[in-house]
Amino acid sequence: MASNTRPRRVGACAALLSAAALTLAACSSPSHPAASATGIAPGASQSLAGMPGATGTGGAGGGTDSAMPGMTMSGTAGSSAAPAAPAAGNTVMIQGFAFAPATLVVKVGTTVTRTNRDTDAHTVTSQGSGGPLTSTALSTGQSYSYTFTKPGTYSYLCTIHPFMTATVTVNP
Repeated sequence: MASNTRPRRVGACAALLSAAALTLAACSSPSHPAASATGIAPGASQSLAGMPGATGTGGAGGGTDSAMPGMTMSGTAGSSAAPAAPAAGNTVMIQGFAFAPATLVVKVGTTVTRTNRDTDAHTVTSQGSGGPLTSTALSTGQSYSYTFTKPGTYSYLCTIHPFMTATVTVNP
C-alpha cells in the first residue's frame, strides 16, 4: 500500500514546485519592474535599513525617517531648519512626538503645564542630573505641571523618546 501512495506524493510535490516557479516567473516579468533578484527594491531616494550603503541613522536631520517610513519627527536634533523663536505662555502640548513650543520663555513663579496629546506615553524629565522636572509616564490627555521658582535655562526630554527635547528659560 505504501508503494501506491508514494507516486501520488511525488506528483503533488512536483505540482507545488511547478506552481511556485510560475509565481516567481510572473513576479520577475517586465510588468513588475520593482521586483529584483533580491526580492526587495527601495523606491526613488529611499534606502532600507541594513542595505549596503545604508547608514541606519534614519531621519536624524528631521523630516521623514527612512528607517520608519511615514513617520515625521518635529524638532529633531541636527535639523537644518532655523530654530523657532522662543514662545511666551505657560502651556506646552506634546503631540507629533514633539514638545510644542520647543522653546519657552517665562518669568519666575510661572507654572508651566505640559499635556500629552499623542497616543503614546511620554515623560517630562530634566536633562542632566538634579533637574527639577520629573514626571511619570503621561498617557493621552494627562498633564504635568511645574512652577519655576529660580531663574535659569531648563532643558528637558522624554525619557521614552529621547529625541524629543525642549527648553524653558526662566527670567527674573
